[in-house]
Amino acid sequence: MIRRLGPGDEAALGAAVKLFKSRDTGPGQHLEDPATVVFVCEIDSEVVGWAHGYLMHRVDGGTMSLLYEVDVAPGHRRRGHAKRLIEEFIATALTSGCSSMWVLTSPDNSPAHSLYASLGGKRLSDQALFIWRFDSEAEQPDFHE
Repeated sequence: MIRRLGPGDEAALGAAVKLFKSRDTGPGQHLEDPATVVFVCEIDSEVVGWAHGYLMHRVDGGTMSLLYEVDVAPGHRRRGHAKRLIEEFIATALTSGCSSMWVLTSPDNSPAHSLYASLGGKRLSDQALFIWRFDSEAEQPDFHE
């Protein structure tokens, strides 16, 4: 079952953070922020997948959506859970009036590329990602200079 989390779903969010981020840190006020979008995939009340991101209001009056992360527990992959999570995220972006949605992934993540393309995503070949690291304790993406 795919469901969107909101206030009161802190236990499910905590389970997802623990499973996919290997941390026990509390989600704090995350679910109370209307710009935050979190979906979980649950089987028998156990979180086995998630997708989360943000609705971002632009200075020109538009809204766009960032799909920040999608993950499914190894024993539950290749069963359509990630696809359904992203479909729900896309539906939320559309009903929220977003003009676009974007996601970042590593250049060699072929399964993710195929999944995003199968759901209508278009890969931009002329983009470069720059990152600023402010928290040396936080899990940071791997990048090459």
